[in-house]
Amino acid sequence: MASATCGAEVAERERALREQVAMLCVEIDQSRVDEQVSEITETEYFQRLRDQADRLRTGDSPDPRPLLPCGWRQRASGIAWHSAAMTPSLLPRRPWLRDDSPIIWRDDTTIQVGDDDRRAVIGDVDHAVIAWAASLQGERTLEQALTAAEESGVRRSAAVHLLRTLSCTGALDDAAVLPDRLREATPQLRTRLAPGLAAARLVLGSPALAARAVDRRLSASVAIHGVGELADAVAAALTQAGVGDIVRETRLSSSSRRARRSSASRTCHVLCDVPHPDAPSDPDDVALDVPHLPVSVRGAKAVIGPFVLPGLTGCLRCRDLHRGDDDAAWPRIAVQLQHRRPAVQPVDSALAAAAAALTALQALAWIDAWEGTGALRWPAGWPDAAPPSVRARLVIALPGGTVTRETAPSHPLCGCRWPTTGS
Repeated sequence: MASATCGAEVAERERALREQVAMLCVEIDQSRVDEQVSEITETEYFQRLRDQADRLRTGDSPDPRPLLPCGWRQRASGIAWHSAAMTPSLLPRRPWLRDDSPIIWRDDTTIQVGDDDRRAVIGDVDHAVIAWAASLQGERTLEQALTAAEESGVRRSAAVHLLRTLSCTGALDDAAVLPDRLREATPQLRTRLAPGLAAARLVLGSPALAARAVDRRLSASVAIHGVGELADAVAAALTQAGVGDIVRETRLSSSSRRARRSSASRTCHVLCDVPHPDAPSDPDDVALDVPHLPVSVRGAKAVIGPFVLPGLTGCLRCRDLHRGDDDAAWPRIAVQLQHRRPAVQPVDSALAAAAAALTALQALAWIDAWEGTGALRWPAGWPDAAPPSVRARLVIALPGGTVTRETAPSHPLCGCRWPTTGS
């Protein structure tokens, strides 16, 4: 009898040890902190978290590097410390199981978390702990949620382990993280932005980064130049995506046009008043000193870009200079294209809608990455991760809507990339 009791105790200790080892997938190895980590950004942390999830999915050994340095805090991002039986771990302050990352039963004891490339498969799962996880809607704090798990018969260690796994796969959100500008928004605005916020969480892999992107959209100001179906569609797409201020510039000739277009208060300008995809650039467009993106639809093609970041990329005049190098007759052709205004513009409605959607995506990529302070500079991860319209033109062709990318390099004689020198 004593031998059986001893064997049961050993088995229980082995089971507890296996749980603790599994829980180490997102633990901090404090003994290595001083040697390997001095400072880590939030983006780097979430990348390490995703790497750990990938290793666990493929059966590889966990990364020995610590996820965070000792004492790291990021309360504003909705990350809180929870004291478990061993070392601190990162869990949401108000855990919320996301509807768009479902928990799917593969058999009676195995679940799959998520339905995309970040899915994870977990075996030996108890139905009670999954029922508890399904009840996480963000109305309880982490401690209250864990207490509720224990009251329902779920071991605290099992609940913590499941929360960490859900966090690694992006299925766990934090109801305490809300974009600052969304806190005082009307219920109608919150409802309209909810799908975009959920999509941003999936794309960016972090509730904090998604909240930051929504904040930037709500605080952004985009000027849309031009009238007609294309300009209206771009404005509607950006408004639906949560851009806070859309300014319509509809007057095509004005003594204050250059001053209005050079306003530094705009996050970017979208130029929908280009008369022809191959027409030379308007002098006022070339003079813009804020990011700007031209778009034009005519006949069988739509052209988006290049997205000009003044001082960082080539400008619209560069394309004209390259065309002149290739075709001696281009100056004469350019003048005729620039001033030709047919009574009926050959614009396909479906092509215009596709061009507007692609234009909005390019503008949103800049808005989401734009820091909004100081001199214009490459956002983090750019230019390698810049949208495809930077330093290029995107051409949508009919029939079928095939999209191709044409590079738009700067021209050595333009001067837009010449270094500035002090007098």
